[in-house]
Amino acid sequence: MSATQPCRWPGFTPPHWPAFAPPLTLVGGCCTRRIPGHVQVLHLHDPEYAEDIEQVTRPGGALDALFKMKEEGLATAVGLAMGRVDLMLSLVKDYPFDLILSHNRYTLLNRNADALFEFASANRISILNAAPFAGGVLAKGSSQVQRLTYQEANERDLEPVRSIEQICSKQSVPLGAAACSSRFVIPEYSRRSWAFRNPDEYSRPWTGLKRPCLRMYGANSAR
Repeated sequence: MSATQPCRWPGFTPPHWPAFAPPLTLVGGCCTRRIPGHVQVLHLHDPEYAEDIEQVTRPGGALDALFKMKEEGLATAVGLAMGRVDLMLSLVKDYPFDLILSHNRYTLLNRNADALFEFASANRISILNAAPFAGGVLAKGSSQVQRLTYQEANERDLEPVRSIEQICSKQSVPLGAAACSSRFVIPEYSRRSWAFRNPDEYSRPWTGLKRPCLRMYGANSAR
């Protein structure tokens, strides 16, 4: 997609903050050339990296633009995708998002998104729980990946991973299957979201996903 295609939304003026002109132009060009009419889901991505969050929330800012695009029919559903859960919860409480995407904050190793997901579930906001493998270590194991959420990890950081690996080994449950099992890591109104580099990586975690021994694994992991 190119950011050079002009937007064509009758009656819509892009917000005055210049930094948001390219994404608005990009979406307009995409809809004009590839998906006539609208896109199904449109996220505002990583607003925590704005110089000032008021650039996102102020009148005419990014959030106004996002909901205006839904109002104009450019997007069926609009969401918020980011990592910082405290700020995300605050924004989700203040704006009527249809869905949210949080990454690496609701896994076998991390429950920082508990309050966020509880609020979203209670308010019927759809949840995309991205990166349930914590950057790959919960898919390939600590012997192959010495990183957590894309950052280098030391031996102490990897201790919880190895504890989970021991439980999985005792119960003959593949680590990746445990990591992406909806029974233990996914709340109501949610879906998982992840990326694979090849077909083998895609098929590996599903081996044994529905085995009865996952119930035993769940009891051990809870303790």
